[in-house]
Amino acid sequence: MRTIKYALLCFGLVAFASTGQAQEAEQPSLFTYATYFYCDVSGQDRVDEIVKKENAPVFDQMVKDGLISAWGWLAHHTGGKWRRVQYYQA
Repeated sequence: MRTIKYALLCFGLVAFASTGQAQEAEQPSLFTYATYFYCDVSGQDRVDEIVKKENAPVFDQMVKDGLISAWGWLAHHTGGKWRRVQYYQA
């Protein structure tokens, strides 16, 4: 009987240690941060050009460097005042 208790105790310690290691190996949470822009429709194409020329290279490099996971520039094309969204994930 003592051998069974000892075996169960050892199994419990191994299971506990394995659980701790599994939790340490979990990936961190990923969050999306977004900024919505109120744009004048007549100027939104120019803003798109600026983002492509100025922002895209910086954000692309941040992804390559592992500082962020992803980024994007979204266009809302059907109605509404909030015409653009810039986001990044980290």
